[in-house]
Amino acid sequence: MLILTFYLIMADNIPRFRWVALQLAELEKCSSTDEITERLTRLPKGLDEIYSRILKKIDEDHRGHVRTFLQWLAFSKHTMTITEIAETITVDFASEDDPVFNPTKRYFDPRDVLVRCSSLVSESEGKYYWLNPYFSFC
Repeated sequence: MLILTFYLIMADNIPRFRWVALQLAELEKCSSTDEITERLTRLPKGLDEIYSRILKKIDEDHRGHVRTFLQWLAFSKHTMTITEIAETITVDFASEDDPVFNPTKRYFDPRDVLVRCSSLVSESEGKYYWLNPYFSFC
């Protein structure tokens, strides 16, 4: 699938390329023409609704990790690798003292970050990952 990473063209204050890419990602999950036709009637109208649906689909058991990943991506000074993103959950900032490193939280496969974050995180050139630019995480 062609991944569109150019977000400057906007209409009605909606970055259309990102909107289209997310819509196509939903349609890719369909297995038949009937499914596609049915799904087309239920596609979200704007990015806010799309991102809201994506967030609601995140497994409740993984929301804390996803929040950590997205916060690190949003505030990182450099483009992070998937391994760096996965390592962010090994630091426990909620401890009573200073932050504590907890290696038992490390993912067996760092690429699980992409599964947990769904389409909120994109891959570029097979090496770097970043938070999609028009998403705000509250």
